[in-house]
Amino acid sequence: MSISTRQPDMINVEVVRQLLHHNQEEQVLAGLYQKLQGLCCPEHGTLPQLQLMPEPGGYSVDLVNDCCPAFTALCADKIQ
Repeated sequence: MSISTRQPDMINVEVVRQLLHHNQEEQVLAGLYQKLQGLCCPEHGTLPQLQLMPEPGGYSVDLVNDCCPAFTALCADKIQ
C-alpha cells in the first residue's frame, strides 16, 4: 500500500467563477452571431460586430460598427 504525500490542489473559486462567466458570455455572443449569419449592410458591406455590455441583472448588446441607421435597424430586427 502506497501513501501519497501530494497535497490536494487548491481550487481558486474566483477564477472558476470568472471562467464560467466568460463562457456564458461567449455562448450568448455565439447565439447572436448565428442569428446575424450572412447579414451585411446593403449600402456599405459592413458585417455586424457585437459587444456585450454588462448591466445590472444582465447585458445589453452593442452593435460596435453601426455604419448607418438602416444597418442598425436590420441587425436589431434579426436579433429580436
